[in-house]
Amino acid sequence: KNADILFINGGGDPLGARHSRLLIKKAIEQLPNLKFDFHTNGILFNEWNFKDLNITPDRIETIRISIHAATKETYGNIVDGGKEIFPKIIENIKFLNTLRQTKRFDICINFVICSKNYTEIPKFIELAESLDVSPYFWEFRLENCTYENPEHFSVFREEDPDYPRLLEVLKHPKVKEYKLHFSPVFHPLIENKA
Repeated sequence: KNADILFINGGGDPLGARHSRLLIKKAIEQLPNLKFDFHTNGILFNEWNFKDLNITPDRIETIRISIHAATKETYGNIVDGGKEIFPKIIENIKFLNTLRQTKRFDICINFVICSKNYTEIPKFIELAESLDVSPYFWEFRLENCTYENPEHFSVFREEDPDYPRLLEVLKHPKVKEYKLHFSPVFHPLIENKA
């Protein structure tokens, strides 16, 4: 009851699970000072759900949206049905931005760098700029992968086939000039090699 912030990670979308929806509703009813830090895929973060759950801007600390692509085509290569879903997520981010007109809160878009998307890093920065959100970048981690042949997705190790091209992408002016939020694994690549 004395918590200031509740971090909710739905393993996809926290608004898609009955138990987390009930938790949000109860927290809003019983803990008037509690703020939320949501980690989501962004699919259900729309006006209807926010009204249904009574999530108001003053109750939000941060919304972290995992997109991992700058275009619907790349998102479709990463997520089943992604080509159709991507525009909905962008519309939801625009809706969230309307909420920030009354009370400012942080919106971040997350990008796990892998062999399917690394060439879009500069475009992802441009997307973040156009949406007035912060881009965060993380490395693809083999130990957390549930895909078949996970080594095919890695690009940040010197033995990975796409590693030389990743270094070229990291030299792009958008990457070099922008104040990026990179995982610590990438700092040596940017500072020493890129």
